[in-house]
Amino acid sequence: MTETFSECGNHPSNGQPHNGHSHHCAHVVVHPHDPAATLPGRRVEVLGQLVGRAGSIADLGHLCRQAGLPDLDLTLPSSIEWIGGDAHTWPARTDSGVEK
Repeated sequence: MTETFSECGNHPSNGQPHNGHSHHCAHVVVHPHDPAATLPGRRVEVLGQLVGRAGSIADLGHLCRQAGLPDLDLTLPSSIEWIGGDAHTWPARTDSGVEK
């Protein structure tokens, strides 16, 4: 069964899966690194809204605070959905800070 936003309780229901995949009830969704993306980092959604891209756990914390989740425990599995990696999977950077 595909879970929709209404089953999660955090999102308005439109009856559709989240971005083509089943939505998980985490407050934060960190998408996989896309080497073809024009912007660096992994896409981050907070409560169903795209809030930016993170290239590190520090970036993720910053985005969460900006999105209104200042006390989110980034180690709590129920708060974050890691897709295509985990808290230790970030794009490699060169010395200049640009992703490889």
